[in-house]
Amino acid sequence: MLLRSKLDRLITLFGIIGFTIAILLSQRVFPSAAIDLNVPRQTIYQTAQTYLKTYSQDNFDQYQSIQRFNEDWMASVYLQQTLGIPETNRLIEDKNLPIYYWNIRWFKPSQQEEFYISVSTTGDIVSYSHTLPETAPGARLTLAAAQTIAEDYLSNEQGWNLDDWDALENST
Repeated sequence: MLLRSKLDRLITLFGIIGFTIAILLSQRVFPSAAIDLNVPRQTIYQTAQTYLKTYSQDNFDQYQSIQRFNEDWMASVYLQQTLGIPETNRLIEDKNLPIYYWNIRWFKPSQQEEFYISVSTTGDIVSYSHTLPETAPGARLTLAAAQTIAEDYLSNEQGWNLDDWDALENST
């Protein structure tokens, strides 16, 4: 019985030591330790909903929504393997890289049309997607018209300086 008691104490001691080491090294070992979740989930949702209402005429009271937290797994692994975990964590914190983000989906059950908006942990819109049924009518844009729309959006809505980018060859 005494031996059992000593073994239990030893196991408990090693557990406490292991837990302490994990806490002390978590920032160096786990990339997710760099996630800043200071923006409340409800604020993230309201940001996405405001953005969605700006770019769509639909009545979203008829839609259901789901909100979940995601990681751009491929980008995260690439950065970890290329730069190491400490440098990846520093970049995520300092540059607000959207490796981790909230994904909000609006949909009507049994319908193909849906909206996705991704919002960074700092409250910035990362992506927007509107899925339509294959049979829905769509615009027929020339390449030049599509490029003008894209450039206007990037410069006026996202604040990008297009002079900082190089145009690539277009194809259809």
